[in-house]
Amino acid sequence: LDSLLQEIGMLLKVLLLSTLGILGAGGSVYEEDLLYDTFPAGFMWGAATAAYQVEGAWDEDGKGENIWDNFTRIEGKIKDGSSGDVACDSYHKYKEDVMLLKNMGLNSYRFSIAWTRVLPNGVGDVNPAGIQYYNNLIRELKAVDIEPVVTLYHWDLPQVLQDKGGWLNSSVLDWFEEYA
Repeated sequence: LDSLLQEIGMLLKVLLLSTLGILGAGGSVYEEDLLYDTFPAGFMWGAATAAYQVEGAWDEDGKGENIWDNFTRIEGKIKDGSSGDVACDSYHKYKEDVMLLKNMGLNSYRFSIAWTRVLPNGVGDVNPAGIQYYNNLIRELKAVDIEPVVTLYHWDLPQVLQDKGGWLNSSVLDWFEEYA
C-alpha cells in the first residue's frame, strides 16, 4: 500500500508541476528520485535517431542516393507510399532538435551519419556540405553539454555500391574503410 501511495504521489506531483508549467520544455525540473538517483554517476541519458528517418533533405547539398531512397520509390514496397525525403527535416532543423534534447534533460544523442551525405558516390569525392552539416550538429550538441554518439552505418548503403553487390561484394571492406 505504501508503495502504491508513493507512486500515486509521484504521478500527482508530475501532473501538478506540468499543469503549473514548472515541468516541461524550457523550465524543466529533473528531481525525481526514480529517474536520477538510481543510476551511476556519468550515466548517459539520451535519445537515438537514424539519418534516413530524421534528416530529410534527401537530394540536397550534394547528397547521393542510398538504398532507402531507391526502395521507397518502388511502387507497392511501402504501403502508404511514405519516404524519408523530408522526414523530420532535421537537416534544416537540427538546432531546434538539439534544444528539444536539452529541454528533455538528456546528456547524449546517438545519431547516424548518412554515408551518401558524406560520400555521394559511396567512394571518391567528399561532399563538403555533408561534412559541414555533421560538424554543425556536433558543435551544437557540445555547446549545450550533450555528448554526441555517432553510428557510422544504419542500413543506408549508397545505391551505387548496392548496384555493385553491396555487402556481398568483398570490396565493401575497402568502401567502408574509405567512408569511415
